[in-house]
Amino acid sequence: MTSDTRFCLALRATLFLIALSVATAVQALITGDHGNKPVPSRDWPEGTLAIANHKSRLGWWEGPPFGGGHYTFLFRGDAKALNEALTLLAKINWPAVELHVHGGPHEDFWLVERGPDKQGEKKRDARIDWSFTVWTPRNFYHLHNDPRSLFSSDRPEFRQPLPPPRIDVYLGGGLIDWKNVKVPDKVRIVGNPADVLKGEPPRIRLTVYDMQTSKPIADAKVTLITSAKDGQQDAGEATTDERGGALFDKLAPGHYNLHVEADGYATRSLGWEQFGKGDDKPLTAALSRAAKISGRVLDSNDEPIPKAAVRPFVVLGRDGRGYTQPQRPETRTDAKGRFELELPSGYVQLSAQATGLYHSWTEVLPVGDRSPAIEPTAPVVIRMARTTTVTVNVVNEAGKPVAGQPVYLEPTGNPIGKWSGSGTTDAQGRATIDGVPPGDYQLTDRSYPKKNGPEIRVEEGQAIETEVKW
Repeated sequence: MTSDTRFCLALRATLFLIALSVATAVQALITGDHGNKPVPSRDWPEGTLAIANHKSRLGWWEGPPFGGGHYTFLFRGDAKALNEALTLLAKINWPAVELHVHGGPHEDFWLVERGPDKQGEKKRDARIDWSFTVWTPRNFYHLHNDPRSLFSSDRPEFRQPLPPPRIDVYLGGGLIDWKNVKVPDKVRIVGNPADVLKGEPPRIRLTVYDMQTSKPIADAKVTLITSAKDGQQDAGEATTDERGGALFDKLAPGHYNLHVEADGYATRSLGWEQFGKGDDKPLTAALSRAAKISGRVLDSNDEPIPKAAVRPFVVLGRDGRGYTQPQRPETRTDAKGRFELELPSGYVQLSAQATGLYHSWTEVLPVGDRSPAIEPTAPVVIRMARTTTVTVNVVNEAGKPVAGQPVYLEPTGNPIGKWSGSGTTDAQGRATIDGVPPGDYQLTDRSYPKKNGPEIRVEEGQAIETEVKW
């Protein structure tokens, strides 16, 4: 493929969720700055800037990688400086503000600077004493609360109100002496400072239950996963008791994930979370019964497509929230285009892939019925369309070819769930974008102000060549 093909927003968001589990991957995809040069407001609550631009700031970064809008400001200072920040936090014009207490010392990845040879890492002293985080509302709502999209369904923020502005403080190994910290009445404290100061090792208390019946699940196997320099590794196992409970204690501070499996149920991964000294977190795992969904993959002429890869794009439990599994289910169609997948009982959006053909994803489909027996869901049909190539010749006002010009092919109308792609012109001013499915598109260069080319209608399998003057 000769183009810089970009898939739709939802697929990019899937990559964002993967990147969240690895700090170094996140670092490569977010933006920010070092130092305390003042930043302007991004539609934050009134009073936010006073903290964001406090003189003790070391830097700031914006995430998540796709969508943006989540700002984290990094600080180093003593209790006096923190008290100033807490006083400002309490003055923010927002119904609630929070102070989260963690064990320290803490180093933030944004303060790590790579050497010129890009081998290894050198630090500019990455320790912070506290951070301040705030969301730009429109970004949060777009990522998590757009009713047309489910791609963030396995995030805790999915379909939730805008999180309040918060300070995260790290006790131990830094400059903060907690006995000198004064927390204003408006500020809600999350975490137990006494446990943190004692240096108690983190522990995880898990309860596993049946999502359909709310009954506890005994004898479920729980595997604790931790991050390591060379990937992931098992950090322990436990079996739930008759009340569905399992305990992991005396843990080393770090990032952990839990995989939960039980007979007759779809295995579930709870997602990565950081645990520090003094953390004592109660977690729950609601499991859905395993169920099957089957169907066929056909082209626009109702001919079967063999060897097409079929996988879930979004998996939801009966509660309508994301249901992440340790291994992403996938299968391939047989000679008659038939497939079958085992999934959690609930809902799914399926996606298919095959060479020279395109399919985004299906509508939301039910998986299993609502009875304890979980009968198979009625077969579904996935239709794929033949793709084509769009060639764009870019010239300047004098009619000369323009080399090195980015060209973007964006869907018109509602872009959610629709393909988009890009390419860069060669020495002859030609950009080739492959794998384009049928649809209506707008050519643009994404500059500011943006320059648009002609609108293009792509028919199935029909190659297009056009010229644009930029």
